[in-house]
This record gives sequence, C-alpha cells and structure tokens, in this order.
Amino acid sequence: MNTVTGFGQPLDTSELFAGEMLATRLSRRGRVVWLAVAGELDAFTAPKLRRALREAGVAAGEDLVLDLRGLRFMDSSGLAVVLAAHERAIRDGGEPMRLCIRGSAPIESMFETIGATDHLNLIEDASELGTPAGA
Repeated sequence: MNTVTGFGQPLDTSELFAGEMLATRLSRRGRVVWLAVAGELDAFTAPKLRRALREAGVAAGEDLVLDLRGLRFMDSSGLAVVLAAHERAIRDGGEPMRLCIRGSAPIESMFETIGATDHLNLIEDASELGTPAGA
C-alpha cells in the first residue's frame, strides 16, 4: 500500500466527527509511515492511538513519524503511549520514531517540561525526511 493522501500534513481537529475525541490518519510515502493524530490524547483515547500504531504495520526498513501537531491536549497516559512506541522502535532495531510536535503549544510545552526534546527525534515537517515528493 502506498497511500500518500495527507502525507506530511497535520490532522486538524476540524476533521474530527461530532463527539469524536481523537482521530488518526495513516499515510505512506516510500519507506516512511506518517501517522497524524488530532484531538485529545488521554486515558480514554490512548487505546485508540495504541491500536492505530499497531495497525500501521511498520515493517523492517520503514520509518515511523508520529505527527502530534493536531493535538490540543495530552496527559501522561498519552505520553506513555508515545514513549512506549519510541522505545519499541529502538528495541526492534529500526530507526527511532520521529515526532512532529511544533505548532501545538500544549504538546511542545509538555515535551519540553519533561526534557524529552533532548532524547527524542523531533522533526519540523516532512521536508526533513529526505523523501522524494513523488515517491
């Protein structure tokens, strides 16, 4: 599957259905899997992100980008899912997961407060991936 719709773009909260607290969008380009998230990531919605990460089916040799720019809120439950996915990527011998958080002030602040920005692979946008536009 080589779905490029929405690749590199944040998922906007306006794309959530009425009553939906968290939405995800998966897209692929070349060997990069881009999972964009929008809404609120907390104890109630963390299982949905965990499931989306599992269903993304990142294969050996593929890189995962988790785009959190569409989040308006995240608590420690959501943070635990993100950090666990990062650790799993490293443990499985792949590239560390990349995170896109710039532009979501509450999320940037949370990662800066806990010092995670020093340890995680943060990117500003898809242009940092070195993936050809038509790949």
